[in-house]
Amino acid sequence: MQRAVLPLLCLSVLPLGASHAQTTTPDSLESRVEALESRWNAFTVFGDARLRAQGDYSNPSADSRHSGQFRLRVGANAAIADSLEAGARMVTGNPDDPNSSDVQLSGFADDFTVSLDQAYLRWTRGGWTLQGGKFPQPFTRTDLVWDGDVNPQGASAAYETDAWHLRSLYFVIDEQAAGDDATMAGVQAGVTLGDSAGWSVSTDLGYYDYSIDSLAAADGGDIRGNRVDASGLYRSDFDLIDLIARLRWVGANARWPLTLTAEAVRNTGAPDDDAAWLLGLQAGRTSRRGDWRLSYAASSADTDAVLAAFSHDNTPLSTDYRLHSVTVDVVPVEHSLLSLYWYHLRAASDADSRWIDRVRLAYLVRF
Repeated sequence: MQRAVLPLLCLSVLPLGASHAQTTTPDSLESRVEALESRWNAFTVFGDARLRAQGDYSNPSADSRHSGQFRLRVGANAAIADSLEAGARMVTGNPDDPNSSDVQLSGFADDFTVSLDQAYLRWTRGGWTLQGGKFPQPFTRTDLVWDGDVNPQGASAAYETDAWHLRSLYFVIDEQAAGDDATMAGVQAGVTLGDSAGWSVSTDLGYYDYSIDSLAAADGGDIRGNRVDASGLYRSDFDLIDLIARLRWVGANARWPLTLTAEAVRNTGAPDDDAAWLLGLQAGRTSRRGDWRLSYAASSADTDAVLAAFSHDNTPLSTDYRLHSVTVDVVPVEHSLLSLYWYHLRAASDADSRWIDRVRLAYLVRF
C-alpha cells in the first residue's frame, strides 16, 4: 500500500499544461502508475546505526578514559538498466577521515557532520564487474591492510566465477592541478575450493603499488604511524604483497562454523620495518536471532609494513604494534548485533613498552 502512495503523489506534480490540454483516461493513468511503481521498485535503500561505549586503560597511575561514539550510514542503489546501477551512501563522521565514520559524543552537543562516502556507477554482466567513482572496497580484506570504512575512489574491474576471481583497482588518492599526483594500482587473484563434507579453503594474493610523491593534501590522520623524512615525504615507498588464506568448516552444526584466517604482508618498498601478519580464529555466525560468534586474533605490523592512512583505526597504534583482540557477538533480535571487543596491545619496536587495553561495547541495528 505504501509503495502505491509515492507514484500517486508523483502524478500530482506532473506538468499542469499536460493535464489541462487533454483528459487523462483510466488506462493512461494506470500505465503511468505502473511506470512510476516500476521506477520506485528499482531503488534499494539500506543502512545501519551503531551506538558504542569505549574504555581506554593504559597507565595505572593515570585516569582511564571513557567515551562514546555513534555512527549512521544510509545508502541506496538504483537499477538504471539490466546491467547498470548507480549507488550512493551518506554517513556521519569527519569527511577528512577515510577510515572512520564514527562521531565522538562530545563538543558541547554540536550537530553531527554528514557526508557522502560512496557515489558510483557499476556495470555487471557475465562475471564482469566494472565500477567508477567512490565505491566499496573490491578486494578481499582484513583490517590489517584495509580498514572497513575505506572506500577507494577511481575505477575498478573484476571477473569472478564460483572457483576463482581476478580484481583490479586504480585508486586516485590525491590529484594535484600543479604537482605530483598520489595514486595506487592494485591487483588481487583468488581461488576457492570446497568439498561436500563442509570444508572450504580460499587464498587471495594481492599486490598494491602506491605512488605518493606529495603529501600536500595529507593531514595527521593520513600520515599517523608511518615514518616521514626531513623533506616531509614518506620515508618508504609502499609496494605491498598481501597474502590472505582462509580455512572454513561448517561441520554438523550450521550455527557454529569455524574459520581460520592467516595473512602475511611485505612492503617491498621499505628499507626495513616492512612486515605484518595476522592469525585469527572465529567460531559461530550472526545471521539469525539467538546466534553467537566468538573471535580471537593476534596481529603484528612493523612501522612501514602497511600504509597507515588506510589501515585499521581500532586502536591508538596504526602500525608498530603487537595486538591481541577478542570479540563476542550476539544477535538479540533480528537485524541487530550486540558486540563486545577487547584489544590488548603494545608498541612492537619497544619490548619493554607498556601493554594498553581498549574495551568497546557496541549495539548495531540494520535496516
